[in-house]
Amino acid sequence: MKENKLLEIFRKRGEKPSSLIEVLQDIQQTFSFLPEDALRLTAEKLKVPLIEVFRVANFYKAFSLTPRGKYLLTICIGTACHVRGASRLIDEASRLLDTKPGCTSEDGFFTLEAVNCLGACALGPVAVINGVYHDHVTPVKLKKIIADARAGNLKAAKTGSTSPSKTDGVKGKKTAVKNTLSQSAKKKPGTAKGKSPLLKKKTVPVKKTAVKKRGDFRWK
Repeated sequence: MKENKLLEIFRKRGEKPSSLIEVLQDIQQTFSFLPEDALRLTAEKLKVPLIEVFRVANFYKAFSLTPRGKYLLTICIGTACHVRGASRLIDEASRLLDTKPGCTSEDGFFTLEAVNCLGACALGPVAVINGVYHDHVTPVKLKKIIADARAGNLKAAKTGSTSPSKTDGVKGKKTAVKNTLSQSAKKKPGTAKGKSPLLKKKTVPVKKTAVKKRGDFRWK
């Protein structure tokens, strides 16, 4: 059964060295990790040295050589999320799941990961579970997200949103910035149309002096 699935992946991607990463991505998506026998077969079919296959599999964090849980919980610890309390989310997730980042819970339900960026800095702290983005996460919200996943109600999580990679993570940032600018541009007492008094134009008089030269004059 596993070999049939692998052969289908090779057929779709093509048995050539340049397809290595795409093939590994498909294997990861199919089995939730990269089994050793699948990597050996990949090296054989794509005619790539086995050590190169393992090098690529170990280099990219998207790949896992050990089985992952049913739910992959990813928490951003990048600068924007860190200053907003991402470390507390890691501690809370580790406590609730009784595991640590990079590991899978004993019941095989959750795999916890910490990454440096999820491309949604304006929405931080951000947590992603099976591709569903949750913005402005707090320890209380995180507890509910995990509880919803355990109960099979992950799609019904109110804090969930679609992945910025599928919609527009950059747009999310731009929208947040636009809203911030809109708030700052609201009309304030003593100003006209929300413009700051500091931005008013100042008229500087130009002093004109008549200078005679060779029977005519010009402005200086």
